[in-house]
Amino acid sequence: MVVGGVGLGLGGVFGMEAARKKSDAGCAANNVCPNPTSAGVLEDAKSAGTRSTIAFVAGGVLVAGGVAILVWPSMQPTNAAGWRLRAAPVVGRDGAAAIVAGEF
Repeated sequence: MVVGGVGLGLGGVFGMEAARKKSDAGCAANNVCPNPTSAGVLEDAKSAGTRSTIAFVAGGVLVAGGVAILVWPSMQPTNAAGWRLRAAPVVGRDGAAAIVAGEF
């Protein structure tokens, strides 16, 4: 969920950057710009907007996945022999991994 929160935060930062650059471009509401420099700044604003959208979507998916893992009932099937196998994702500062544990 932390990684998702970072994604949402980056989405906000890129969104603010896009809004600032669009304002700085000084183009009309229909995206008609007075000169090539303004048109370049407007293109930069559109790129920042795209990055914002991607970060928001990715962050939202990661947060939703993290919440689902925490809220969803743990599924630990036990077979007829009485043993059980569990797996869980682990994400840390230095990378990600999966933990697999079994009970016999």
